[in-house]
Amino acid sequence: QSGYDFFKSQLQLLNWQRPGRQWVLKWPYHLWHLETLLKTFPDATVIHLHRDPRQAIPSVCSLAAAARAPFVESIDNAALGGFWLRYCTAGLEQGFRARQKVNADQIVDVRYPDLIENPLSVINQIQNTIHLDGAESWKKSIKTDLKTTRKKRTTRSSLYAGSVWTRHRSHY
Repeated sequence: QSGYDFFKSQLQLLNWQRPGRQWVLKWPYHLWHLETLLKTFPDATVIHLHRDPRQAIPSVCSLAAAARAPFVESIDNAALGGFWLRYCTAGLEQGFRARQKVNADQIVDVRYPDLIENPLSVINQIQNTIHLDGAESWKKSIKTDLKTTRKKRTTRSSLYAGSVWTRHRSHY
């Protein structure tokens, strides 16, 4: 039994109490297991958010460092960055391979800059594609969130020069 089979049984148990609800599962690491995910949930639609690795990797590293900080005396940022760069590169490679094997209609590609520049348009695109309930209430939350400022982070572009990253940036 795969981890997704167990996960499905847990969602079924939760859904038993609230039938008819749509589940939205936000977890970037589904990309590593896209084939298994879609075999386990054949009616699922994946929203694949494409973000520039020069922003995404530092963001992941910052989150990982914050999670580790209470439990360690010091954090080797170079080692942490190297680990996440390798891990995310592997995930992208696996995701590209899996996308060739799954139904393309089950994946909605969203560019991160589009989400940032016009989130309501992206929500409408997603809602129209997958007929997602409740988008109107999300729009209120998004409008409120847009009033806050987000700090941009970048790092050296040379770290992301590998073929998978070049393909990711050019394709999306």
